[in-house]
Amino acid sequence: MNKGYGIDQQTLKAMAGNLKDSVVELTQCGEHLSRQAMLVSLSLQLSGLKRQLSTSTGRAKLLQTAGRTPFGVPRSVHLTSSVTKKRFAGRPVMVLNAQPGPQPVVLALYGGAYVLAPTKVHWQFYDRLAQTSGAQVWVPDYPHLPGATVDQALAYLHRLYAALYDQTPVSQITLLGDSAGGGLAASLTEELVTQGLPVPGHLVLLSPWLDLHLTNPALPAYARRDVLLDQAGLQALGVKFAGGRSAVDYRVAPLRGPLNGMRDVQLFVGTKELMCLDTIEFANRLASEDVPAQLVIGRGLYHAYPLYATPEGQAALLAMAKTIKGEVKHD
Repeated sequence: MNKGYGIDQQTLKAMAGNLKDSVVELTQCGEHLSRQAMLVSLSLQLSGLKRQLSTSTGRAKLLQTAGRTPFGVPRSVHLTSSVTKKRFAGRPVMVLNAQPGPQPVVLALYGGAYVLAPTKVHWQFYDRLAQTSGAQVWVPDYPHLPGATVDQALAYLHRLYAALYDQTPVSQITLLGDSAGGGLAASLTEELVTQGLPVPGHLVLLSPWLDLHLTNPALPAYARRDVLLDQAGLQALGVKFAGGRSAVDYRVAPLRGPLNGMRDVQLFVGTKELMCLDTIEFANRLASEDVPAQLVIGRGLYHAYPLYATPEGQAALLAMAKTIKGEVKHD
């Protein structure tokens, strides 16, 4: 997602293989993957993030540079929505599309392996989401690596969520997160369930990281097809963010946490990404607990595909906007 991670012959070879697979899907299996999505997939490989995550030196560089990018909408990004800068508990929060009168509220937790700041793609997605759903979108700079662990992140987000539901009915609140932010959103909801507190009316997760240790033995096959994420690299960062908590603690592995009491969950995941299997397992667990939920699987798609302005991303955006507005009820 960020530029400047570097590229080598191994990355170029992987790109060639990915392009071949995409062309096969287009020509032999019907047009399941749009040309725009193919270009996004290739650009994610070009970013070199996977290669940087795969080495201890690369991860150290990510940790060293974390926090140097000012939190907020980059000057090069022009949004349709209004943007209001706030502070909550000493940390910045950006609010998009705040309007007078009642509005749905989305609390959006960005991904980035608990290291990276929200990208240009994130801000553009939040803008489209606000305009399509009519919601005001709150994007907090929640605590993360290198200076914080999951405990500090959840404590901060719990306070922010409580402040929001003091002003907005929980039925009008959607907790949304992608990747690392998706895992954190799931953990926060499970914490509310555990404490018997009001849970958000909707939980929308885009390729959520539901097990910081990535323990599913079948994951390597998916890791090889993922153009953006490296399994060992994420495991190393996940252990740091876990802060010594047990690998089965719901704060570290919401995949195994308490689900009974959640209200409405919508999940999106691609088939060519590391988070696919755990997301499907999470959906199965929700079904077993009779939690209303919808799982949308993007055939041949990459990590967090709804973030991108492709036909597939637009379809996902429209689906989640209906959820936020309460126009659909998931079985």
